[in-house]
Amino acid sequence: TIQNEKTVLFRVAEEASIPCPCPENSYCTYTNVERNDFWQISEDKYNVYHNCTCKDGFTGDDGWRCDMINECSNNDNWPCAPIDEGGFCVNTHPNNPKYPKYKCGCRSGFIADENYTIDVNHGVKHCLKNVTDEDICNERIFPTIV
Repeated sequence: TIQNEKTVLFRVAEEASIPCPCPENSYCTYTNVERNDFWQISEDKYNVYHNCTCKDGFTGDDGWRCDMINECSNNDNWPCAPIDEGGFCVNTHPNNPKYPKYKCGCRSGFIADENYTIDVNHGVKHCLKNVTDEDICNERIFPTIV
């Protein structure tokens, strides 16, 4: 199978002490077949070729220049509670052990909506306006007229 072939090729590269020449933010894929998008890294009996692919959380066209993705800058795919509902997003490093890629939370004046569980990898994704006793009192004394 293809998975077994990849495992064998990775072991061959390790056995031949062929280090992965890819940058830190990408990983190697090995093959023993000459292909357009692979580079030869050993001309011995192993005849190993490699390709670099950006790791999860990084993007780049060729696997050599992998830039960190800013999940918080994508308004079309905002990962946290909407801003107008009190949400915020902080971009983090993909290798961050507590919050990989990004962290969500609620801005001041908002609290976590207890009807939803907190995302263990990314924090609070649902916020509610924090209604205080003073807010309730003011609403009774000065009701909002619509």
